[in-house]
This record gives sequence, C-alpha cells and structure tokens, in this order.
Amino acid sequence: MIAVGDARYKVGQYDKAGSIFYRAYYMTMHSSDSINAPNTFPVAHKMLQAWTKSKEEHVLKMAHGMAEQTCMMPGCPPYICQDMNDVETAMKKKGMKVESMMNAFRGF
Repeated sequence: MIAVGDARYKVGQYDKAGSIFYRAYYMTMHSSDSINAPNTFPVAHKMLQAWTKSKEEHVLKMAHGMAEQTCMMPGCPPYICQDMNDVETAMKKKGMKVESMMNAFRGF
C-alpha cells in the first residue's frame, strides 16, 4: 500500500496519495499492541506530507487535525510537529484560519 501511495505522490496526485497513506496509517495503528507504536509515525509523516500539498481546503483541515492528534501521541518524533507547522503554513498561504481542535474542549 505504501508503494502505491509513493507512486501517486511522485506523479503529483497528492490527495489520492494522502488517502492511501491514511489507510496504511490506520492499518499500521491497529496491527500492533499500541496505537502509538513507533512504526506508525513514518506512515503518518508520508500522509501529512502528501496532504500538505493539497489545493483543497478540506484536505488541509484534515491534515491539520491529524497532525495535531499525532503530535499529542506519546513518543511522537519532532518531524511530525514540523509537518504540522508545514500544514499551518500551507493553510495560511490559502488564507485559511488555523484553529486548534482543542478549542472545542475549552470551557468544559
């Protein structure tokens, strides 16, 4: 599955590549004893890199949410937080408002 995502990425089909990487990420997360096993992070990285190149606002919002969630996972490597910064930069370039999903929990 990763090879198919890589091929889609190489030909510039970033949304499709990201979706394939998302499925691989989900499978990787659920194939181990822990959802934050170290082998999930490289797959998440590929997913986030692909979605960061999207021209679609909803894809960028999804990428931001996934990056934010992944950054909160124990053992998250620094490159995932850099991916989140890259997503935020891409969102700002499109004039999008960057909001933390944690804002929904304020006031509880």
